[in-house]
Amino acid sequence: MLALQNVIKLTNGNSMKRLFLFLAIGLMTAQCANAANLMDIYQKALTSDPTFQEALAKKMSDAEATPADLAVLLPTVKYTGSAALQKTITHSTITSNSTARTRTLGWTLSLTQSVFNFTNWKNLAAARDSVKAADATYNAAAQNLMTRVVNAYFAVLNAQDVLTYTAAEKRAFYREYQQAQQGYKVGVNTITDVYNAKASYDGAASDYVSAQNNLSSSREDLRAITGVLYDHTAPLAQSLPLVGPEPHDIDAWVDISNKQNWNIVAARYKALSAHNDAWAARGGHLPTVSATAQYDHSYARNFDTGRAQTKGPSAELDLTVPLFSGGSVTSATRKAIADYEYLLQKQEETYRTVNTQTRQDYLSVMSDISKVKADNQTIISNQSSLESMKQGYKAGTRTIVDVLNAEETLYNAKKTWSADRYDYIKKTISLKEAAGTLNANDLQIINTWLSSEATAPTQTKTPAAAIGKQTYLQIGAYYNERIAQDILAKIKKQTTAPAEIDTQTTTTRKIYRVQAGPLTTNGMIQKTKIQLKQAGFSDILIVEK
Repeated sequence: MLALQNVIKLTNGNSMKRLFLFLAIGLMTAQCANAANLMDIYQKALTSDPTFQEALAKKMSDAEATPADLAVLLPTVKYTGSAALQKTITHSTITSNSTARTRTLGWTLSLTQSVFNFTNWKNLAAARDSVKAADATYNAAAQNLMTRVVNAYFAVLNAQDVLTYTAAEKRAFYREYQQAQQGYKVGVNTITDVYNAKASYDGAASDYVSAQNNLSSSREDLRAITGVLYDHTAPLAQSLPLVGPEPHDIDAWVDISNKQNWNIVAARYKALSAHNDAWAARGGHLPTVSATAQYDHSYARNFDTGRAQTKGPSAELDLTVPLFSGGSVTSATRKAIADYEYLLQKQEETYRTVNTQTRQDYLSVMSDISKVKADNQTIISNQSSLESMKQGYKAGTRTIVDVLNAEETLYNAKKTWSADRYDYIKKTISLKEAAGTLNANDLQIINTWLSSEATAPTQTKTPAAAIGKQTYLQIGAYYNERIAQDILAKIKKQTTAPAEIDTQTTTTRKIYRVQAGPLTTNGMIQKTKIQLKQAGFSDILIVEK
């Protein structure tokens, strides 16, 4: 901070301006560099989105179903050891009392193997299908995360565009309102014109507040996925490649979705798992066979009679035939069959839902391509219409209502163009998700369509100079040319800005508008406004040409 102060002290006026310009450019560049793009947000969502993390945890949990059901089909090996000390005291009235002490040691090694258990084998098959369904569900969640990130990201950009266009519309209506007031003062406009312009400005001001709230809400929706509030996001470039779906056949996309859509795959494996569960329930009526092999070794020592030792292998084959279980097996079988029928219907429902979604997304993509192209032409036409309305208003053949309506139509067309561009991207992603082909590379391609410039909230205070336009500060409009000339001379004497008289001819008379300009920078505008106010001109209107 001390170094910066020293630099400022050593600079003259022009150097000071260059320094602040340099600092401003540096701050803008840093802001752009910090703008989060689509891939930045997607990478954050991979580790922060609760819905996706739930799907990951569920997949890991369901993956343990196969080892658990496989375990009951594998051999069970046990080792059992024992040690005992027994003391026996005998009381007799015939012989003398006696005491016997015996110590016993032993161990057993056994192996048990299921030879035939239909239910266990079907449970294993059901578990394997269940794991495949869990994997498919996880893949569906992964693709859905990409779709949700894209939708949330471009919802923010769309809200930002709406805010920007609404701000511009507000500024335009403000200028019309000021011009209507000036015209009313000199008798060119009626009070109705002023009221109409004021109503349009008030409506735009209300829309601007709504647009601000909508932008904040959209950013909160994005934060719900990532856990981070992004104030600066990379916008979509003006040039957007409008590429149709490949293949260009709606039925081909439906066929792909029927085979690869992860929700369909998950529904298919869930039904297969339920089918095996039904067979497993039926298996409760069947006999089971198991085999056991073991080796026993025991050692016993009686302190009176001596030692004894036994050891050797043994084997057995067990057959269990269920005869009656109170109807539990029959009931479980009926339930499993009903569950299977339920999942078959869910599978059919998923097929139909995905097919409908695929067709709608395909048609939407094709429609959005045409709409974006048409929107471009609509904006051009509405811009020409607005210019024509303004010229007609100056000539007295059009009313201010015509101008206001034309401006509103133009900005609505720009908002529609913006929304249709984002909708094209979102529907393209949705189509690929429905087909099951969506991957991170698709997001990377979209990321290349973004600009490096950051979008930030739009502030609307005093209208500033527009790019590509010339800005004037209008001091007043007069019917008397001599009065206008006197005002012009006073302005030239007391300000450093250029000034002129803009003569407008109506159907009945001429109007002489005294204005300072053209002013090419915001700095010039502010400086000239200060000079004009110091000269006694307070009612100043900003005009762009």
